[in-house]
Amino acid sequence: MISIQVKNLDSILKGFSELEKSGIQKAISTSLEESAGYVLTELKSNTPVDSGRLKSSNKTKVDETEALIGPDTDVAPYATFVEYGHHTRGGGRWIAGQHYIQRTALQSAGKVIDIFRKNIQAIIK
Repeated sequence: MISIQVKNLDSILKGFSELEKSGIQKAISTSLEESAGYVLTELKSNTPVDSGRLKSSNKTKVDETEALIGPDTDVAPYATFVEYGHHTRGGGRWIAGQHYIQRTALQSAGKVIDIFRKNIQAIIK
């Protein structure tokens, strides 16, 4: 699961007027939604496909300070094995992990920062 978090929001908002706080919170909310959508698209393109079940299980959950992006383990309970690797049944050979979630997080970080920067700068101007 990929997590995009806005930490210490109360500290960030101290010293701003109520109107400014409202604008900042809206910019953060918009940024989390846009970032989650972008990362979900990237995650789907990086997800290995066998049956397509793992790829279609990818989802987002966004609240006021965090966006979570990743596979629904109720739909694809084997997602962790695909990400990190596993032994074949009976303790046989090791199947290496695909690290598709980690790769997506690293590839998406710059774009997520750009999204936040764009939305916050829009309210400052």
